[in-house]
Formats: sequence, C-alpha cells, structure tokens
Amino acid sequence: MGIWSDIEDRSSGDAVRKEDWPMIELFLEAIGVHNYTINPDDTVDVDDSVRIWNRLLPEGKLPVHFRRVTGDFQCMNTGLVSLEGFPIEVGGGLDCSWNNLTSLKGCTQVIGGHFYCFHNQLTSLEGGPTEGVKWYNCSYNQLSSLKGSPKHVGTFGCGNNLLTSLKEGPEVVEWKYNCAHNKITSLEGCPEVGREFDCSFNQLTSLKDGPNGSYYERYDCSHNNITSLEGCPPKAYYFNCSNNDLTSLDGCPQLVTGEFICHSNKVLFRRKDVTSLCDVKGKIIIKNPDCRDDE
Repeated sequence: MGIWSDIEDRSSGDAVRKEDWPMIELFLEAIGVHNYTINPDDTVDVDDSVRIWNRLLPEGKLPVHFRRVTGDFQCMNTGLVSLEGFPIEVGGGLDCSWNNLTSLKGCTQVIGGHFYCFHNQLTSLEGGPTEGVKWYNCSYNQLSSLKGSPKHVGTFGCGNNLLTSLKEGPEVVEWKYNCAHNKITSLEGCPEVGREFDCSFNQLTSLKDGPNGSYYERYDCSHNNITSLEGCPPKAYYFNCSNNDLTSLDGCPQLVTGEFICHSNKVLFRRKDVTSLCDVKGKIIIKNPDCRDDE
C-alpha cells in the first residue's frame, strides 16, 4: 500500500517526463512488472503481461504510457474513465472490463487475442479495435449501436445493452454470437455465424435475416415474440424456442441431436408435434421445467 500511495501522491495525470522515470519504475514495481524498457519518449515496452486488478488508479487513468506489451494487458476494476496510456500494440488479449469507461478513445488497435470491455458505461464502440481480434465482448454497457465493431471476429458478445438493431455490427463471426437481453426487433444486419447463436430475451417477432448456417451447436431464440420458426437452421445440437408466441413448429430444425425446448408458447405443444417435424435424439421439453412432463 505504501508504494501505491506514493504513486498517487506523485502522479499529476500529465505526461511523464524523464525526471519522472523513478515514478514510472515505482508504478511498474507496484503492479509486478519487471521485464520492461523505458523508451526515450517515456513510453514503456513490456516483454511480459501487465495485470492491474482491483485497485483504483489515480484520476481514473494510467499514470504511465505503455507502447508495446508482448503478453496480455489487463486493467480490470480499477475505476478507469479513460484509456489514455494504453499500449498501441498487445501481443495477447486486452481486458478493460468492470470500469467506468464511456468511450474507447485511445484504445489499443493491434491486439493478438481477445478484447473485453464488458461492464462499463460505453455508449459507442468507435475507437476500439476493428481488425485481428479473436474474441470480442462488449456486453453490459449502454450501447444503442454496434458501429465501430470489427467486421470479422472469432466470437462476439453484445448482450445486455440497449440495442434495437444488429446493423453496423460484424459481418462474419466464426464461432459464437450472443446478442441476448437487448431490445432487438429484427435480425436484419445479422452476421454469418459459425457454431452458436443466441438472440434470446429481445423483442423479435421473426427469425428472418438470421444466420444461415446448416448446423449450430446452440441456437437460442427464446423469450421473444416470435410467431414463426421460418429461418431456423436445419440442424442443431441445442434448440430453444420457448417463451414466444408460436402456434406452430413449422420451420423448426429437421434434426436436433441434444435438447429441443418449446414450452411456454401460445399453445401447449405435444411431443408428437415435435417429432412429426424434427428427429430429436435427446430430450424434448414441452412443459415448463418446474412442471412435471407426464404428456
């Protein structure tokens, strides 16, 4: 605590000067970084990971400016209000989640792994990385638009925001796409999705314009206002269309190798309503799990 208090006392929030190098070294010591180089422009290169967790930063921003970090860069639950001082390049993943950020201005642009900015107060993704990110998670923010997101990404999570549309978001998501718990009324703008798709807890009435893959390990469109399953994938491992306004299962997958869940719709579907349309290898759940399924 003594070192950290000294940093707070000596940090003015301004750009560091050469005479402030002892403060830079003090800060790096406090966060456990040892394999570093202080450059002539007072920026810092680190041949390792940087992990700053669960301690408030002076003025809500880094007191030193990083340039390149070969490993991960994590600055979580530190009271960040600005990304000033973040590296220009990170070889691993970057995590600035659980902070007070309202903007991604100053964010690292070259990231070799994941980018996590969830649990902040972001209203825009502009300024964030747009290329090369493998896993991108901007859930639990105040986003009303996906403008500024990468166009091609491994996984993408934007759940628990204020989104009404998927336009301006990614065009290709190789693995998993999660846009649950928003206010989305249409899947227009939905990307190509590789293996998992979750659009649950929205205000959808249709699955039109959704992802058109032939098989999904998980496809969850539950807790919407959907009236038709047209647009569903032909095959899935897990399929959940419960808590909607369905009166028919027409359009559902032809093969489900795991669970098929369709309870809590406008009609109580019978098991034969499912099996007449879909070859289900696993469990069929036609009633609320809190109720006994005795057909």
